[in-house]
Amino acid sequence: MEDGRSGSQVLEALLKTDSSLLPGYSSIKVHEVIAISAWYIWWLRRKISHGEQIPPIHKCVISIRAIASNSERSSRPISEMKKVWMKPSANFVKLNVDAAFSLEDQVGASGAIIRDSHGGFLAANSIFIPHVTSAAMAEALAMRNGLLLANTRGFSAVEAESDSSEVIQYCSGNERFWNEATAIYADIVTQAGYIGNVEFKKCGRDMNKVAHEIARECFSTRLSCIWVDEPPSFLAQTLLDDVTIV
Repeated sequence: MEDGRSGSQVLEALLKTDSSLLPGYSSIKVHEVIAISAWYIWWLRRKISHGEQIPPIHKCVISIRAIASNSERSSRPISEMKKVWMKPSANFVKLNVDAAFSLEDQVGASGAIIRDSHGGFLAANSIFIPHVTSAAMAEALAMRNGLLLANTRGFSAVEAESDSSEVIQYCSGNERFWNEATAIYADIVTQAGYIGNVEFKKCGRDMNKVAHEIARECFSTRLSCIWVDEPPSFLAQTLLDDVTIV
């Protein structure tokens, strides 16, 4: 170091002086991230010294931020705790879907995200829908588009969640889907058959926040996108608020 201080002294100084929030996050402080990063680098070094594989860099970054977020969340009163995403059954991945819709403009957008049993990000897509006649149809398209993503990525066991009761009832076969979205639901059945094992489940809106955020962003930008392995930056805070990633 140019000022002659050791690494431990520099770390101590940073921990004492920088208590600002991490840019882009509402509750994670910089000095907490610095401390956790130091520990995480030591943990990675230990794995390397034992000949073990380490995660790719982008997943290390997500894990560090998640640990910091979970630490902050654990200090909150129980009364402030909120329902969050629930992990899927063993050997399943979880697909969450949601839609945005404008009755006036007759346009919509769908959002889908797939995560593993630890909450780790696997893939997501957003699709702008230039012509759609109802919110119900937009929600059905969101499920279809999510299953297409799961099928494309090669997943064979999927828990598919939507906060639309109608979508889950139709997809589960509890209601007959003779309406304007009939062709879409027929395609959903086909896509589920391609995947092999799909379980459709209803979730609350507060447990579907990430898919909602993807659909909202797509509706705003009118851009369709797909992400694999690394989530888009606009999801960072929502992902950390939604689920524990370790």
